[in-house]
Amino acid sequence: MVSSPDNRPLLDAIAESNTRVGVMMPLRFLKNSVVDRYFFRGSIVARYTFIGFVKSLLQSKKDEKGHPSRRPCVYSILMNSDDGEGLGPNEIAAESTNLIIAGSDTTSTVLAAFFFYLTRCPAAYAQACSEVRSCFNSCSDLSNHARLASCTYLRACIDESMRIAPPVASALFREVESGGAVVDAHFLPAGCEGFSYHVYIVSLMSLLAR
Repeated sequence: MVSSPDNRPLLDAIAESNTRVGVMMPLRFLKNSVVDRYFFRGSIVARYTFIGFVKSLLQSKKDEKGHPSRRPCVYSILMNSDDGEGLGPNEIAAESTNLIIAGSDTTSTVLAAFFFYLTRCPAAYAQACSEVRSCFNSCSDLSNHARLASCTYLRACIDESMRIAPPVASALFREVESGGAVVDAHFLPAGCEGFSYHVYIVSLMSLLAR
């Protein structure tokens, strides 16, 4: 996407496809139904556009004879496994669609939410800032994993940002443990399943806005 403007519309295609995922995950019984095809025609087209891009990208990693290239890359490692347990083309294509999105869109969403909430809570910002500055004295210290792991408050801020604004499009299902739970003054019995209404409502509002 950086080197070729032709690939940049894929960002919109991914966002369009994720709208369908966010709404349909809690309503899986409607998948491929008339309702699905009517409301999500654009999302379905966007999904196949993205999948087509992934397949063409994987095809470019093959040599002239159609064999996996020996040039070192993630694709060649998976296809040319020495133990004979390399993934097949369809398996790699399926994993690639997840890796492309999970390695970019979700990360940027988490960071945006983290800085948004942190800058609006002076007390949390001051504590996180103090913790980071006390652990790292120079840029070279950033590669010290032990120091990074010691930043427990920073990690808590990141986790809380992901709780408030989940970076994934699909529903985050949860099951109530034994004894039940009280959520917003409502008792939920053990075994009850729920999901992130934040993700569902945002996706549904996006659909209705059309």
